[in-house]
Amino acid sequence: MKQLLVLILIIFFTPLLLSGQSPVNDSTHRPKIGLVLSGGGAKGMAHVGFLKVMEQVGIEPDYITGTSMGSIVGGLYSIGYSADEIGDLLRNQNWNEVLSNDIKLSDISINEKDSYGQYFAEFPIQGIEIKLPKGLIFGQRVMELLNHYTLPAYNIHNFDSLPIPFKCVAADITNAEPVVMDTGNLAMAMRASMAIPTVFTPVLWGDRLLVDGGLSRNFPVEEVKSMGADIVLGVYTGGVLKDKESLNSMIDILTQSAFFMGIFDAEEQKKMVDIYIEPDLNGYTAADFVQVDSIIHRGEQATLKVYQQLDSLQQSQKQYKQIPERKSLSLPDSIVIQKIITRGIAPKYSAFVKARLGVEPNKPFHINQLEDGINRIYGSRYFYRVYYGFEDADDGGQVLVIYAEGKPTGFLGASVHYDSEKRAALLLNATFRDLVIPSSRLSLTANLSENPGFQVDFFKYFGRKRRYTIGTQFNTDAFDVPVYTMGDLSRLYKYNYTSYELYTRYALTNDSRISGGGMFERTSVKPKVHNTNDFKRWLVKNKQLYASFELNTTNARYFPTRGLDLSLRYEYNFDLNYDITLEDTISNFESEMFNKTFGSLKFHLDYYQPVWDQFTFHAYSHAGLTFGENFTLVKQYMAGGIFTAYSYLIPFTGFNELEYTALQILSGGSGLQYELFTDVFIEPRVNILLSADYIEDFINTSLEERFILGYGLKLGYSSIIGPVVVSVSSNTYNNKVRSFFNLGYRFRF
Repeated sequence: MKQLLVLILIIFFTPLLLSGQSPVNDSTHRPKIGLVLSGGGAKGMAHVGFLKVMEQVGIEPDYITGTSMGSIVGGLYSIGYSADEIGDLLRNQNWNEVLSNDIKLSDISINEKDSYGQYFAEFPIQGIEIKLPKGLIFGQRVMELLNHYTLPAYNIHNFDSLPIPFKCVAADITNAEPVVMDTGNLAMAMRASMAIPTVFTPVLWGDRLLVDGGLSRNFPVEEVKSMGADIVLGVYTGGVLKDKESLNSMIDILTQSAFFMGIFDAEEQKKMVDIYIEPDLNGYTAADFVQVDSIIHRGEQATLKVYQQLDSLQQSQKQYKQIPERKSLSLPDSIVIQKIITRGIAPKYSAFVKARLGVEPNKPFHINQLEDGINRIYGSRYFYRVYYGFEDADDGGQVLVIYAEGKPTGFLGASVHYDSEKRAALLLNATFRDLVIPSSRLSLTANLSENPGFQVDFFKYFGRKRRYTIGTQFNTDAFDVPVYTMGDLSRLYKYNYTSYELYTRYALTNDSRISGGGMFERTSVKPKVHNTNDFKRWLVKNKQLYASFELNTTNARYFPTRGLDLSLRYEYNFDLNYDITLEDTISNFESEMFNKTFGSLKFHLDYYQPVWDQFTFHAYSHAGLTFGENFTLVKQYMAGGIFTAYSYLIPFTGFNELEYTALQILSGGSGLQYELFTDVFIEPRVNILLSADYIEDFINTSLEERFILGYGLKLGYSSIIGPVVVSVSSNTYNNKVRSFFNLGYRFRF
């Protein structure tokens, strides 16, 4: 009886005793926190401000979902990046470069550098039709960025296995359905989620074509709750529906039309949020990526308004069993893969891609090697974009997957140009790859202007890495050549130049090559103004053999800030034939006075080195030397101007283009380039020039007789339609002030 009484007492009092104790310290019963980050373009950088305050409070979200910019910030946070690290990442980007199709010139193959970045508009040619691209930006630079910063999670292919489980949302452009991405390539999932239609090209994800998730689900609250979130924190930086008075432009109408569903859906999603933050971003646009700090600050200000709510939430979480701090993934020192496979790449390019990559299975490699290899593949210009990912191998290791989207066979490029020397021009180019002949490139370029020009260039690649080329080129060009007398224009000649060339080239590295070839040249010179004391026509035909070496590591064609551009070319000219028609008032003379053979050497060097913030030291040197006696005016070197278009033109600050001529020219100088604002540059320059009739004159005559000093100031802007250049200069030879203006890409640079 006594035992029964004890048992009854235990059963009766145990619940009472337990009810008086503190809550069960079991994290499995803890309410889970979900974080939702909306899209909004640059305005989405305000999410970083929220994360900074959240970290100060001490809240650790259990799940994260994001759309568009929210997918990028949320995805990086789920890997283990801190708010400050994400802020620094955003702050340190050149967004004009990231949000473009351009990569550094140094990443372009040496055989493609000449034609890269010469046209502000390019249209694919499919069959006989000229098409519009699927978007303005293919996103190579964006993928480089996302691939690099998600690499700590390279071997995680289920986003639930990240330190914080993560999902991001895109939209299927064929039916407007939201598509939740939680497995696969994390970087490509982020890229798909931010693919704003017509701005970024869509992303093929399995059998679905995806665009920015903001079209249908810009605020994925429903998704975070389905992951298991009990409490939802939501930060909304997306759009709101504008009234008719606010829809004042075509852009306003298009934007509201495209994102109408997403905005309407976001209003429904907001109803499921427990702590809601909407930063005041009036005055900012989705494209204001340069306003990183102020947008992040707006996010902080908005979050501080709900600080008490966040702190209460954190205090309520403390009653449960301590949650282990989330782990931060780190960038691996090296990676080993079992094999390499390609996807989206035509079989004829597969071996080429693997050879260019420079990474081998079962051998450790550093991330820099992989990224350099991807740049080399993209620099071949066969692909719209090239990126990489990893998959699990059958034996538990990793498989490296190289993805690429091939370009169509042909492209049409267009550009406009104006400068104060050559006036207005329209540039058109059609480039075809693998047309009829495999591994070949055919380029047709026309300069439509007062002085028209045309170029046909064809070459074929050989070898697995396509380093060796054999090609042919035809050029015809017309331009005016002034003759100055002590700085004043005295005569003007019309040059008509034609050349036929056969060449072979071998790429030593991605940035250098050696070349050799033969050429036939025909140059016709006529006075533009009739003069009885001049010739009527001067016609020169000659053959030429040449050899050259080129090295170009500069990061941009115009206004580079780093790198070396060097070339050395020797020409052996022979079998010169002259046909000179003189005015009746001039006695005939024999053309035998001109040599039939002579050699020439051209040297060019531009060196750019950053010295401190926004400043770049620029040193340059040029030489044009002639071996043998040669008095023909059409084969002299011409100095002046900023650009160099032919082997016998030498830039020189202080002279107009083609102003100074001599058989022997040595020049050198330096400048200090300063980036005043983004893509706006100013550079003071000073250079010297030495000239002579014969090489030995450099030794036999005094320096004072041959010395010319030039100096000037160049202002430049790297615009969407090409370089804008304004320069003012002078020299000690004639003390004349020269000015020059250029707008757009040139036919020959």
